[in-house]
Amino acid sequence: MSIFKLEDSIEYRQIRSIYRIIENSFNSGDNGFFAQASRSFNMIVSQIEREIETISKTSSLANESALLYSRQELLASFINQQVLDPVCKEFSSKISKDLKHISSIANYSYAKRVLWHDYENNEEFKAFHAGTADESAEAKMARHNRKKAEDYYKNGNIENAFISFINAEEKNYGDFLSCYQLGLLCFFEKAEHESALNFFKKAAKFAQSRSKKIFVQSTLFCGLIYRLIALNAMPESYPQALSTLKQAYEIDPENPSAIYGYAQGLACSPSYTAELQQTMSLMLDLVKNNNIFLLQMIYDRAFDNLLEEIDMFYNGVYNEAQNAVTEITSKIDDYLERLTSDSSYSVMPSKIAAIKAENREINASLENNKAYFQLLAMRQKAEKLNESLQSIIKEVGENKNFSDFKFFLEDISLKCSDELNNDVLKPFITAQKDFDRKIKELIQMNKIYPVLETETFLGNYKKTSLGKGDPLPSDDWRNNKIYSLVKTISGCFVFMILFTALFGYALLYYSEMALFFKITMALNVILSPLYGIVCGRIYYSFIESKRGRIMDEIKRLDEFIYLSEKKKIDLVADTKRKYIKMIVERKNVNNALAEQILDLGMEGKFEKVKTLVS
Repeated sequence: MSIFKLEDSIEYRQIRSIYRIIENSFNSGDNGFFAQASRSFNMIVSQIEREIETISKTSSLANESALLYSRQELLASFINQQVLDPVCKEFSSKISKDLKHISSIANYSYAKRVLWHDYENNEEFKAFHAGTADESAEAKMARHNRKKAEDYYKNGNIENAFISFINAEEKNYGDFLSCYQLGLLCFFEKAEHESALNFFKKAAKFAQSRSKKIFVQSTLFCGLIYRLIALNAMPESYPQALSTLKQAYEIDPENPSAIYGYAQGLACSPSYTAELQQTMSLMLDLVKNNNIFLLQMIYDRAFDNLLEEIDMFYNGVYNEAQNAVTEITSKIDDYLERLTSDSSYSVMPSKIAAIKAENREINASLENNKAYFQLLAMRQKAEKLNESLQSIIKEVGENKNFSDFKFFLEDISLKCSDELNNDVLKPFITAQKDFDRKIKELIQMNKIYPVLETETFLGNYKKTSLGKGDPLPSDDWRNNKIYSLVKTISGCFVFMILFTALFGYALLYYSEMALFFKITMALNVILSPLYGIVCGRIYYSFIESKRGRIMDEIKRLDEFIYLSEKKKIDLVADTKRKYIKMIVERKNVNNALAEQILDLGMEGKFEKVKTLVS
């Protein structure tokens, strides 16, 4: 292995160059991981062409110029500065949802930054990094040394970082995090492939049963180093490189880095033509999930042997995207043609006109040669335009359908209300009105002629709006001044009648009986209070008889209302049931929702109905 140096590898120089771009981006400010990752993406893409040209000039390969031309041609058809920002946003969106996608633009080169990000956000790494409560003194010291080494590493003090990592690893056998970072340090900073390979092997060994992520990443780095050695110095070591990369892929076949690493290995294979179908299949899987991988494949030196196939692959996905845009815009045109002849859409002329203009713009853009990502942006625009058009169609259709349904609902709601009020509920409504009227009458009588017996009786009906709040009597009405006055007046009135009758009788028959008349009148005067009492009793009986009739009527009506409540509910339900059935048949909804719609319709709340049926 001593005959090989990492710096001799064009691919390594490219990887490290991108690594430097990433590091410069992250070190230039502290705007958060994802913001810095997006910034570094822009820097990587903007310098890809320059990187290709620089590597070409320093290469001794005879076919380098042809490779350069092929790559430049592919890149020109793939991306330009006009769509760089949208592509960057797409990259940011993907990695924020799943960090594994970060390898789509710079395989391997984000490894250190991803690890440090995991320290803060991945529960698995938090535990490894923070240590445990029962850890030994040696483990605690080793973790302290590892933390110190990481601080050195972050500050660019490579030598002190290396020494501290070594101390941490020596004092805590099995510290895969220290081994992994030692591998990164030796690979990217020292360009020492033998040391890097040994540390990555150790990291994979120690992490195999403890951290799947570190195991896969360490294995991928081992496979990468084996592959670089095989390509530049020892071709016989290539089977080891491919088996190592395959191992990482088989452990985590959903990991984009593992898929890409294995595809790289197959593409570099001495028998790459035999592996071509599998390689392209892996690439297709990657591009389907993240089309940015296609950009990396174009500039990645591992795919030198497959530039022609990548070109064909690119043309395939380009044509697929172009056909998709054409298909969507054609559908929009068809919809627009049909809409213009439908008067229902005359209420939205501005919206229809805007969609027509945007669709013409997309169709016009298709006539010019566009980069792949521009085409994808056009596809997204066409899809959103189609979604807007479908929303308009849906909205108008729903409004039209609801308008028809509203007329239907208004009709059956009116019929249902009329039937309930005139046929079903009328006896109960009449009884309730009579009950309320009798309660009023009794309350009024009790105000004028209060009795203690009515206090309890009215108390049973205090829940009614009529009885609530009215003062109740504290005594019998026979003890008040009104009753005394009635007795006095009635006694005097009876006396006057008797006096008049006797006086007339005496005048007619007993003109000489003055003494008898005087005695009789005196006796009537004495008995006049008794007359008043008798008349008062008769008046009392009349009042209380009337009160009793009112109370009996209240009891009868209350009993009718109470006993008829279930019957009323059943009758209402039976009446509504046939109208609910009409709604179910018209709107294909369940009975519960149909009943709710009918109730809202009878209340005139049609906006709420619209929200239920839309």
